[in-house]
Amino acid sequence: ASYVMGQIFASFWANRRTSFQKESVKLMMAVLSNRDNARWRHNAIERTRRFIEVDPLTRFEFLAKGEDTVTAEFSILTVDNEASPAQMSKSAEELNAKFSDIEFWMEEVSSGAFYYQDKDEYKPREFADTDYDSMPGQEQFQMQIPIGRQTVYQLWRNEKKAGRVPDLMNVVLDVVEDLDREVLSSKWYTFMGDGSMAVAEYEGGNIVAVWDGRSHITVSNFSLDQEKATADKLLEMILSLLKDGWAKELRDDFPRGVGRVINYVTDFADDVEDEEDADDAPAAEGSDEL
Repeated sequence: ASYVMGQIFASFWANRRTSFQKESVKLMMAVLSNRDNARWRHNAIERTRRFIEVDPLTRFEFLAKGEDTVTAEFSILTVDNEASPAQMSKSAEELNAKFSDIEFWMEEVSSGAFYYQDKDEYKPREFADTDYDSMPGQEQFQMQIPIGRQTVYQLWRNEKKAGRVPDLMNVVLDVVEDLDREVLSSKWYTFMGDGSMAVAEYEGGNIVAVWDGRSHITVSNFSLDQEKATADKLLEMILSLLKDGWAKELRDDFPRGVGRVINYVTDFADDVEDEEDADDAPAAEGSDEL
């Protein structure tokens, strides 16, 4: 067949209706006497495999070698034949036994993407939460020890509307004061190019604010106070003190502690409250409980 006929043949299987009709061809083969000059025959079979896609579907690259070089390639595609791998392997053994001067072997085997099932055959199993071992998660939940909350605020302002240089040190100190915390130590770094950094350690936490010298400020606050409301209040105070069009761009909250902590202490409190509510609930009608 010519190259154009090979293109037509491969594209014919791109239509799903053609691929699934009962009269579909079950076996296709291209013989390449020269693997380099007739590679398009190999590619036509491979494209057909990708178009049909649904198992049972197998493409074999069957090679024949005489003396020192590969003399021929048989690119074979079987459709709807689950036994074809075993059959091809047996064929290779029989050919090697019959022709002592030629070696036959399968270099590549490719299957379809998924197995076809009729609508009434498709009965997937649905798994419930109880089908999985939840003990590792429960142990992790009980073993962790939350200590505090770290919140990272990413602040941004439009450079065209940039106003005064943010006085980060005073902003940080005022925020700590508004939180009714005692400042234990603080330091302001101004040798960082056009930007600056303010650091303060306070009773029960610490705060670091970094300005890039242009339109971005990152504030990282760690506090033993794990309440989200406190972190919300902190953001409001920072934006109020900065002014000049600064706004929150991103915010990330992290629980901090030991034991691979992934929860805040308030999560445990909610869990305890749920158990207490269940204990206090009235007995169901008809129950023997008094």
